[in-house]
Amino acid sequence: MQLAIDGFGSTSAILPEIGIQYDAIEQVTLSAHIIAPGEIALIDDQPIPSQLELGMLYQPSRKVDCHVAMRKVVDRPAEIIGAIDYRVHDRLGIHLGANAGTGSVSAGASIGLLSGLQLHCAFVYHERLGATPAVGGQWLP
Repeated sequence: MQLAIDGFGSTSAILPEIGIQYDAIEQVTLSAHIIAPGEIALIDDQPIPSQLELGMLYQPSRKVDCHVAMRKVVDRPAEIIGAIDYRVHDRLGIHLGANAGTGSVSAGASIGLLSGLQLHCAFVYHERLGATPAVGGQWLP
């Protein structure tokens, strides 16, 4: 589920995502994802374009994940994004991230609720919008 502020009004959408991951070498995983395959239009004149994301995950230890990815929407320049996740405890992690394309930075936490279910809460700082809350969930069977 994605929550976004477009023109300072809130919108929400549930988007499909298809992806593949490959363990290239120990501690390094490569990935490719297509978000919203085929353009989706939930509201007239507000289509959600497909996004391609190619990324790499480096895990220098059991508690630290370093992510780097290139995200591309067809009619926009590519964005480079990066993040570092640190697992403080099995059910608690902290996150720092940046998006070079938008100039935004983020900080947040993830909390394990049930086996495979996580809640992500963060603040994203954007030059124009200021600090904006972000909430998400993840379920890995």
